[in-house]
Amino acid sequence: MNVPPANHSFLLDSAKHCLAQAGIELHISKKRVKNINFRLKPHQLLVSVPLFISPAQAAQAVMKRVSWAIANHPQVLEQYKRTTSFSASFNC
Repeated sequence: MNVPPANHSFLLDSAKHCLAQAGIELHISKKRVKNINFRLKPHQLLVSVPLFISPAQAAQAVMKRVSWAIANHPQVLEQYKRTTSFSASFNC
């Protein structure tokens, strides 16, 4: 699926909108990595993109993972709550 250059900003805007409705903020950073990496944290989707990837390719990759991020976000929140409540119980 090839995306015309003008449409990659539309794809990113729609991805940000879908994620924002689920309470997730999108952060994309270009780095010296080999693959596109996705990290889902509480209220954040962090995406590391290789320097050689075009904005259109990055937008396509993010769009493919939007549903995954929305589906798994409740589990990430639950895990975060369990770990923070567990560590808080050791504070005297």
